[in-house]
Amino acid sequence: MSGADWETQGERSSRFWVGLLAWIAQHLGRSVARIILWPTVLYFLLSSASARASSRNYLRRVLPRQPTLLDVARHFHCFAACAVDRLLIVAGRTRGLDIHLSRIGDPLTAARSGRGCIMLVAHLGSFEVLRILGDQSHKLPLRVLLDREHGQMFTSLLERLNPAFARTIIDASQRGPSLVLNLKQALLAGDCVGIMADRVRGDEPIVAVDFLGGRIRLPASPWIFASSLKVPVVLAVGLYRGGARYDLHLELLADHIELPRARRYLFDTSPTAMAAICGDRLPAGYRARLARYRYGPGVFKLDWALSDPIPWSAAPCREATTVHVGGTLDELAASERDCWEGRHSTNPYVLVAQQSLVDESRAPRGKHTGWAY
Repeated sequence: MSGADWETQGERSSRFWVGLLAWIAQHLGRSVARIILWPTVLYFLLSSASARASSRNYLRRVLPRQPTLLDVARHFHCFAACAVDRLLIVAGRTRGLDIHLSRIGDPLTAARSGRGCIMLVAHLGSFEVLRILGDQSHKLPLRVLLDREHGQMFTSLLERLNPAFARTIIDASQRGPSLVLNLKQALLAGDCVGIMADRVRGDEPIVAVDFLGGRIRLPASPWIFASSLKVPVVLAVGLYRGGARYDLHLELLADHIELPRARRYLFDTSPTAMAAICGDRLPAGYRARLARYRYGPGVFKLDWALSDPIPWSAAPCREATTVHVGGTLDELAASERDCWEGRHSTNPYVLVAQQSLVDESRAPRGKHTGWAY
């Protein structure tokens, strides 16, 4: 599934049924919830051809034979069972789960170093099993990079089950400098940040690798973050072994990452954001210049989808693509002067644009758009 594909996949259940399943798992037990999952599995098995095809494509690569429909059903049930376990783990109801921890290298020491740590996680088993590392015996401060806009229903349910869960999320839907700065803040605070290493967004850098007999794309961003912020990288996988058994595998991949230096770097950010990202890798004099950068005036912009053109009372305004709404010319000039000299104008003006009057591509046929600031 490509980056564009997974981001467009919506949730096919409802809040009622997911909430009911969570209630059953908590009050009637995990075993009862797993039995109830089979009708749900049957529904998706019959109604989702794309999911069946994706499952078969994966199972062909890992089974020594051609997968059957029963294999696909078991695959669906395994996925659903791990989702139920996610609910229980976040709710703190891990009694009955058999979780085994294995380590290669010394990942926990690296994670406790105080420098922060990037944990590469994946949609393999359940990454929520990592939360046992945040309990009283391990005491690792964990954060998770999670897109709140994707899977809103399930994420909101997890937050209702455990309000503290919301504080562990770094919202990946922010994108750009805000996301980088929030990641940096968490890592500088010594937190371990879990980042999905098996899904690529449509606009991020990738690395192509051989995997299970095919060529796949993996995100390069986690490695770029680790190199830029000089933090350890740990592989963290909660493998589901069937029944109630999970194997939590931790492996120290690198104490620090050194990427080849590029000859040029292009920053699509503000000057102060670039200074925050680069830190002392920039000369002190240049950082001081960035800190003194003078921004243009701030604006508040509104965009409108319109059924008809704006019904100005003045005929010339109904034909103009841009209209300045304000007082006299002198008042408009005074408003501009106040803005540039750092004062709030007592008589500001509004600039209104209505390009769909002359450019039909700006709106659906027979409709119009407008914006103002």
